[in-house]
Amino acid sequence: MNTETKKDDYKELESRFDEIGRLGYMSALIGWDSRVCAPQDAGEEQGEQMAYLSMKQHEIMTRPDWKEMFDRLEKRTDLNDWQQANVREAKQEWIRETALPEALVEQSAKTANAGQSAWVKAKADSDFKSFAPHLQKLVAVARETAAALSAKTGQKPYDALLDMYQPGMTSDKLDVLFNDLKEFLPDFIKEAQKQNVGGQIEPFKGDYPLEKQTEFAKRLMQTMGFDFNRGRMDMSSSAFQTTCGKDDMRVVGRYDLDNPLRSVSAIMHETGHGMYEQGLPKEHMLQPVGKPRGMALHESQSLLMQGPVLQSNEFIRYLSKQMNEFYKTDECSVEHLTKQMHSVQPSLIRINADEATYPLHVIMRYELEKDLINGDLEVKDLPKAWNAKMKEYLGVEPKNDKEGCLQDIHWAAGNFGYFPDYTVGAIAAAQFFEAAKKQVPEIPRQLEKGDFSGLKSWLNENVHSQASKLSFNDLIKKATGKELSTEAFKNSLRERYLGGKSEKTSVRSAALLQAKTAAER
Repeated sequence: MNTETKKDDYKELESRFDEIGRLGYMSALIGWDSRVCAPQDAGEEQGEQMAYLSMKQHEIMTRPDWKEMFDRLEKRTDLNDWQQANVREAKQEWIRETALPEALVEQSAKTANAGQSAWVKAKADSDFKSFAPHLQKLVAVARETAAALSAKTGQKPYDALLDMYQPGMTSDKLDVLFNDLKEFLPDFIKEAQKQNVGGQIEPFKGDYPLEKQTEFAKRLMQTMGFDFNRGRMDMSSSAFQTTCGKDDMRVVGRYDLDNPLRSVSAIMHETGHGMYEQGLPKEHMLQPVGKPRGMALHESQSLLMQGPVLQSNEFIRYLSKQMNEFYKTDECSVEHLTKQMHSVQPSLIRINADEATYPLHVIMRYELEKDLINGDLEVKDLPKAWNAKMKEYLGVEPKNDKEGCLQDIHWAAGNFGYFPDYTVGAIAAAQFFEAAKKQVPEIPRQLEKGDFSGLKSWLNENVHSQASKLSFNDLIKKATGKELSTEAFKNSLRERYLGGKSEKTSVRSAALLQAKTAAER
């Protein structure tokens, strides 16, 4: 093959993924619109539009000449590091996509759309029985997807689903991390409860209207370094972030009229997601190599802001001053914010769980969905199995389906294999923050002044700008000097809730510890 033909191969690959990427942005825009401002009756048509865009992407990915193109590209010696990584990532996407027949891709999109609509009503009515037939279809589609991917890749069926959200993740790796936390957390939670800030936590009594929370959230995003020339912010009753273009990162915050800290927590979480997207190398963003390095890494960027940063003593002092001045109140004192945020208490609802109990919410979902996919648990038995694990792991038991197995939208949307990424992300976040502070010691002092420059620069250099050039494991090891482990996460919990000390730590000392928010994850 002559040189010109070889160049055309790589240009053709880039051209195809440019088109796939733009179709993905269109789909993301419809998804954002459906959750923020679309008319109530637009849901069915929007679902059809998204299914159509998915099919167009699938058609490109299943063209018959991909294999020969990859065979030629993998023999090239003139591609730079980014180009070689792009070929690698593109081939992995092609392998996953060609494992799925077109009928299954279309069925998956339609089943998820119908499942989410059914879930909304079923949750409102706390009626699992009405949702069960939809979940049965969703599980069947997920099992078929897992089997098809497994046959193509040689992975275990459930591992194939995990790999869709965080490439390289396996149940064996998760079992090592999660079993360690299952052994550590129960005793830690009991000890931390003894160190909870003493007394009854006083509720906020001031006036915190939506428009004021919205303005404060925007100011906080600017402080963190979010570029509003490349993004926007809206407020809703639920928080999320989505990217609709190279310069179009959309953040949706969550408001709580009775507790402005929940608004702060949610917006810092979603801004962490948005800043990661804004930090990706723009020249590669439509290509596989320019995408985020999986959802566990994505969650690490949001949880780092919502956890180690928001909960640091230094940032709490900054936040207290800003909130008091902005809301013209004196109730947002450091002491009050600390009492509001620092508490360990097992509870029923995942998104309101504290940092110490949250991993157990995730672990039980991981175990349940793995059993659903592997055929060890049937849909009809899910509520009973859910309640039993809640009782075993957290010592609480749901009174109804709404506060039990209907509380999350993930399975209704067909997202089996996603839940573990929340806790893997929290583990990685602690490890990143620990490494950042070692390499840039002034970060804590900067945060006390509302200065994110040191932390943002470190994250941009070591995480954001790397996109998918490296594997998940290699990126973490390069950035932190260590393999991913629970060590930093457990140390951060000990420091935050126990001051690094034993259960004899005084209540007075505990009151000075870093804060924990019981807000949306």
